Amino acid sequence: MFSPRQDNPPYYLCIMTLSAIRQAYFALMTQSLDPAFLARVEEANPFFTSDQVLFALRSVRDWFQKSAWVDFDQKYPKPNHPRRVGIIMAGNVPFVGLHDLLAVLMTGHVAIVKPSHKDRVLVQAFVEAIPIAERDAVQVVDELPASGIDFLIATGSGATALHLRHTYKGLPQLIRGNRYSVAILTGREEPAELELLALDLLAYHGLGCRSVSNIIVPPDFDPTTLQEAIEKAELPAMHAGWGQLVNWEKAIGVMKDAQNASTSRLHIEYAEELGPARPGVAYLVPLERQQIANKLRAEKDRIQCIVGKGHIPLGDSQNPGLMDFADNVDTFALLSELGSRPF
Repeated sequence: MFSPRQDNPPYYLCIMTLSAIRQAYFALMTQSLDPAFLARVEEANPFFTSDQVLFALRSVRDWFQKSAWVDFDQKYPKPNHPRRVGIIMAGNVPFVGLHDLLAVLMTGHVAIVKPSHKDRVLVQAFVEAIPIAERDAVQVVDELPASGIDFLIATGSGATALHLRHTYKGLPQLIRGNRYSVAILTGREEPAELELLALDLLAYHGLGCRSVSNIIVPPDFDPTTLQEAIEKAELPAMHAGWGQLVNWEKAIGVMKDAQNASTSRLHIEYAEELGPARPGVAYLVPLERQQIANKLRAEKDRIQCIVGKGHIPLGDSQNPGLMDFADNVDTFALLSELGSRPF
């Protein structure tokens, strides 16, 4: 259990080297090839199938190349006043809080991490792979008392975000709520491009904030090629019960007499407006070209990312770069600046 200290963390405890971070990542990658380890991950969260876990870890491998961190210390100076930064992680995507953890450690602070119980196995394994000499810079806890930290980073649902803002009221914080992602199709995409979109829709069962849940299409769009592509696409293996969830959503759609373009993998409903969708559901939103910018502008505070021509390439929504920040908030800059100020 984390025991808060009233003194500032000693500066020597707050220096995490890139070498230590890389060692932990590659050790976790090696461990994730062990079926027994992956079974423990899946036992804690059945949606974290082996394929989903390996997809998640491989999608961030570029973060751990030395070239990704060139000039990092010049852009984000280490702190004169290191802090204890609490991180409350979500559990919807394997190790979804990894970027926040890197941000805290690489800007020279101490990370006090509360992982989701659904994702604790991966987080704990990563931390235990950090060299002992530098492991004091991070601690995994079951509860995160406000009195023991100087700053909070948290991610969760809208309701969770409201609860956390109340629980940690008065504490400097960065709390993220629900967001969703959008694809924009011209109607001229090749089948292979639409198969890539299937990855944006269904990687991590569509549960991530970068998962596409709204597809903007021209009013005369024929969904047949999209449906065929979703059925054909090669995807990370999903939870065995996923098909039952999709069939349930299809049945609800029938009861509502909603127009749909569903597949065996995803229930696709036609909608007039953009918005977050339920698991197993995506919205097909026909819009005239001149309407799109206004619709996106109205939803800009709820949209995480956009894929399609002129935006993130189809198939790449789940491959964020090291400098792609959730909610467009540069956490490296935020934490670097936090450490530049005395208490």
